[in-house]
Amino acid sequence: MLAFRGGPGQTYHVTDLSKAAMLVRDAEEQRAIRYGRWFHLLQKELEAVAKPNASRWAIGRTPWEYLRNQSSPIEQYVMHYSSQAARWHSAAIRGREDEFERYRRTISLSDVQKIANSVLDQHAIPESLKAETLQRLSRAKMTDSRLALLFHYKTKFQRPNVM
Repeated sequence: MLAFRGGPGQTYHVTDLSKAAMLVRDAEEQRAIRYGRWFHLLQKELEAVAKPNASRWAIGRTPWEYLRNQSSPIEQYVMHYSSQAARWHSAAIRGREDEFERYRRTISLSDVQKIANSVLDQHAIPESLKAETLQRLSRAKMTDSRLALLFHYKTKFQRPNVM
């Protein structure tokens, strides 16, 4: 996956290098072949919608490595949010444990729900999808893995040289 955004007050876009829906258990199979098959479409998509100075980030290390090998202008990557990537989330806090402990005390599931509700309200999301999303979120748990992922995103996207 790839995310990019043009700057403060501008839009963002998230797209998928694989360009195909699949079950998580099937994602690894023939990944390089899928990437190669769809890379040209990704390039056309970026030409069509990316602003000239857009920051480009891969979501996940594997697509980042593939795109770098294609000389694609990808600045860096953030960890993928899937359950498959959960084993790597603890790496986000390694060496920054004290900072993470301070962060974890500042965020709750209620905070995440409020932000999600606000984001969904700001966009033309069908009410049924909004309700389903918020219902699923209400059953979520703020696990150490999820908190580490949130910490990773917060620290990556708040760096001054990032967007």
